[in-house]
Amino acid sequence: MTKDMQFVFETFLEKLSVSVDEGDFRGALADVASRLDLLAFAYLSLPAGSNGKPMLISNYPALWTGRYLENRYQNVDPVIVRASYGKSPFRWGFDLKSFDLCGPQLRFFEEAAQFGICCGVTIPIIDRRGNFAAMTFAADKPDPAFFRVAERYEQGLPLIATCFHTFVRRRLSGDRIVDGVLLTPREYECLQWAAGGKSAPDIGCILEITRHTAAFHLGNVRKKLGVTTTKQAIARLAASGFRFTDKSASPAQLHRLPWREGSSPMAGEFSPSELMAAMRSIPLTRSDRTTCCCAVSRVGLRFASAFCPRRARQCFATLFGCCWKERLHLRIRASGKAAASRSI
Repeated sequence: MTKDMQFVFETFLEKLSVSVDEGDFRGALADVASRLDLLAFAYLSLPAGSNGKPMLISNYPALWTGRYLENRYQNVDPVIVRASYGKSPFRWGFDLKSFDLCGPQLRFFEEAAQFGICCGVTIPIIDRRGNFAAMTFAADKPDPAFFRVAERYEQGLPLIATCFHTFVRRRLSGDRIVDGVLLTPREYECLQWAAGGKSAPDIGCILEITRHTAAFHLGNVRKKLGVTTTKQAIARLAASGFRFTDKSASPAQLHRLPWREGSSPMAGEFSPSELMAAMRSIPLTRSDRTTCCCAVSRVGLRFASAFCPRRARQCFATLFGCCWKERLHLRIRASGKAAASRSI
């Protein structure tokens, strides 16, 4: 990242940090787009449910954006359809044959061209919660100069799109409305984990806050929803359409969340992505963490260190100590089972 790009990006983050409404976010995006000579932009975030309303933040003509939302063009927009299937930025408009368009999609492009939207670069965004969005920088004609500018900033544009999406979701998301009440991001997050059966101490471990802070947020949720128990708040959350989808034995960082009776971190019990979450505190490179996690997933904790980089073994042994092994052996001996061969 060049010094100029770094300055533009830092200024952009500063504007995002103080943005509180859609107008502020539009202004922040307009400022960074103008600095990069990409004047027309659109950010579209699709709702999780089929009945939700998409969020569109753009400087496109108001007549076009209103028509787009009213006619639900996001369902036929070839750019959005393609973005939903991939994670890499792509160009469009200079070769419509690559889209394999049907009649309604061709008419859509023709209609968009009437408002000066003929080509562009789109960055797909899929965050860790599975929310989908796309950011597009467009031009009124397939000018090679436009694509040269986009290519010049090809490394910075995905960062801009991701940061913008993160701030918008945090400040403007309507998903945090439960029974007509808007919860703060942390309150909603605590309630989500409570719906997954986690206690306040567990939620504290998962979110890396104290159990008292987790209980405080759940208390605020109960007050806002006008209920007396967390179970009643969870019922209100379920009635709003929320479904807890995490099926892992321990969705928290595994080194922080206490082991449950009867569970053992053996091979295959945790996916590499879950183990990666557990190992974020280890002072290793991402490549080394990935190697360690894949080794655990394949062969279990006892043999995994043999497949890890030498520089990672000490940290690995510190994180996954012998404490869980001792507990497992005690349970085996207490139950009288001759299953020691399965323990390690």
